[in-house]
Amino acid sequence: GYLQCGDCGRNMIRRQRKYKDRIYGYYTCAGYHNKSGCSSHMISEDKLYDAVLSAIQAQFAAIIKLERLMQYANDLPDSPDSAHRFEVQLAQLDDEIRKNQKMKMFLLEHVHDGLLTEEEYEELRALYDERIRISKISRTYVEEMRDNAQKMMQKNEWLARFKNHPSIVTLDRTLLSEFVDVIEVFEGKRITIHFKFEDQIRRIRNYLEIKIPEYADSGMDTINKECKK
Repeated sequence: GYLQCGDCGRNMIRRQRKYKDRIYGYYTCAGYHNKSGCSSHMISEDKLYDAVLSAIQAQFAAIIKLERLMQYANDLPDSPDSAHRFEVQLAQLDDEIRKNQKMKMFLLEHVHDGLLTEEEYEELRALYDERIRISKISRTYVEEMRDNAQKMMQKNEWLARFKNHPSIVTLDRTLLSEFVDVIEVFEGKRITIHFKFEDQIRRIRNYLEIKIPEYADSGMDTINKECKK
């Protein structure tokens, strides 16, 4: 259930072949097996196992590095790019919204005083409405960034699940079900592993990029790997 053809999306099915008194396992695309228009995507079971194992080991190492960076970032004092900056931006956007709302009110007075025509009023009103709309969108974005940063300051329980596996030397279905969504197999024996916790990893990246400007991307949502023939 974890192996899918990277091109047609169908499951990969396991087959066996005997060679010199030994049985070898391999996988092929179910679409090819059922003659549904896809190519074989054949990949050796042993080569696939080794590739997935090394990719998962690399992902775990990257996650542990992310956690260390998180601990380092949390110990840093607030900088202009920290939570204080978000509050300043929100206050500036609130001022911008209030200013444009006030200008809209003045437009009505100018119309009553004969300083603006109805046509000029509608044109300027649309202008201020657009400025208010853009400011509100920006405000929502800044709030999301602030909330993400605050979440990063809290304990990430999902990280503990990675730390429960300090050394991975073999694969089993329990490990896959806990950390992997799907493994795609492409022609040329290339595989792509899609891991769980993508949203959490992305939030950590955003937080680290704000807290540590020199931060180098260390997390991975997916891992691509080519199996040696």
